[in-house]
Amino acid sequence: MIKTIFVDLDDVLCDWLKAITVATGKDISIHNGSLELTGAELWSFRERQLGGRQAILDIMEDPEFWINLEKFPWSDSLVETMSQHYEVALLSKASNIPDAAFGKMVWQQRHYPHIPLVLCEDKGLVAAPGKFLIDDDLKQCVSFERHGGRTWLFSSSLELKAKTREQQSAYIDNILANIEAIK
Repeated sequence: MIKTIFVDLDDVLCDWLKAITVATGKDISIHNGSLELTGAELWSFRERQLGGRQAILDIMEDPEFWINLEKFPWSDSLVETMSQHYEVALLSKASNIPDAAFGKMVWQQRHYPHIPLVLCEDKGLVAAPGKFLIDDDLKQCVSFERHGGRTWLFSSSLELKAKTREQQSAYIDNILANIEAIK
């Protein structure tokens, strides 16, 4: 039985992709006809389109980048829906950029001060039976499951943004139904 839901920040609750494209001035809204890139494949694509890993890291060193990430239209609904049924915490990957952690903490305090934030490099470290992770990174989902937790690989935020509010709500309801089906 699931007791705790961990929800990822970047590209699940907040629009990292939009912020990085605005910061670089490059549009990567088209993924070679596919919106299904995740994990390392998505990072590789982002690096090629945005001018390399160092260009991305330079932008992410500014805490304001993280502090000013926009919430997605479905973010409040996702957090509220899960909070009605489970203990919820935000879980985000820590990075080697100290200001990124600071920026994420400020973002969390600004948008969800009542929801705890956990930062760690490998999300599998907080996994256990009874814990569930909603994340867009396949690598983090695999690690979480390997350590005894359950996961939902979140759809591409680009794909979900293109849907109506009703379709976004149905997607959240589907996540909840899948969690509740776990015995």
